[in-house]
Amino acid sequence: GDTVGLLEAKFPNSAAAGQRIAVALLWKANRTSDGNWQRFVHLDDGNRAQPQVVAQSDAIPANGYGVSLWQIGEVVPDQAVLALPPNLPPGSYALWVGFAASSGSRVAISGGDNQDGRLYLGEIIVH
Repeated sequence: GDTVGLLEAKFPNSAAAGQRIAVALLWKANRTSDGNWQRFVHLDDGNRAQPQVVAQSDAIPANGYGVSLWQIGEVVPDQAVLALPPNLPPGSYALWVGFAASSGSRVAISGGDNQDGRLYLGEIIVH
């Protein structure tokens, strides 16, 4: 199975351009890993064939408590903050999360609708 699974994601379902939105994530370690992974959160235009990312946040999860420190079965709360561009046009956008290894390649995670190494969290309406 996958090393990391997503148990829960909470985020506002609407936001205004220029706003900062908090995405609360709850991870579970299914296996140990020695990877120094970056967690990324993407907001894109919802086009699954050729997504255009409009906002992005990359960080070591849980304020620097990296995946390599997680014990099997441990549940790790994490929060990402996405800054929406002030000129973002109104409309429906798709929120995604994932992990990238130090090589830059994406790491498989379990927890739902998965595409291109990213997990679909849901829709955010920008007004």
